[in-house]
Order: sequence, then C-alpha cells, then structure tokens
Amino acid sequence: MKLAGTYQFIASRLDDVPMTKPQEWLYLRDQSKSVAEADRKWELTDNGKLEVVYRNRLKTCDRMMSAMKTRLEIMQGEARNQY
Repeated sequence: MKLAGTYQFIASRLDDVPMTKPQEWLYLRDQSKSVAEADRKWELTDNGKLEVVYRNRLKTCDRMMSAMKTRLEIMQGEARNQY
C-alpha cells in the first residue's frame, strides 16, 4: 500500500511538469536543428530534469510492485502446496 501511495504521489508531481513543456519545447525546437536536439535541451531545463527523475522513479515503483505481486503469488502457491 505504501508503494502504491508513493507511486500516486510521484505521478501527481509529474502532472505539474507537462503544463510548461509545450511552450518551452516549441521555443527550444525553434532554436534546434532537430527534434532530438530539442529533447536534449528540454532535459537540461529544471522542469526537464524533474520530468526525467519522476519518470524513472515511476518505473522503479512499477517494477517493485510487479516483483512484490509475483512474490505474493509464489507464496500463495506455496501455502496451498502448489509450487
């Protein structure tokens, strides 16, 4: 439950970042030769750094929840002598 709460908290923080991204990204795109270059410039901004950090934390929480679910399923099978 705590991990799900952490996931929700991070996701809610991530919701704030994209509100500024379109306007800033278009400006960066005008100053760049390619979309990839604009993406890299976005990742160097404060909001871009936050977005990368939040997305990585969400992936971490998601993988941990998946691993915990698998472990619980194994434990349930062991409790029923079905392993």
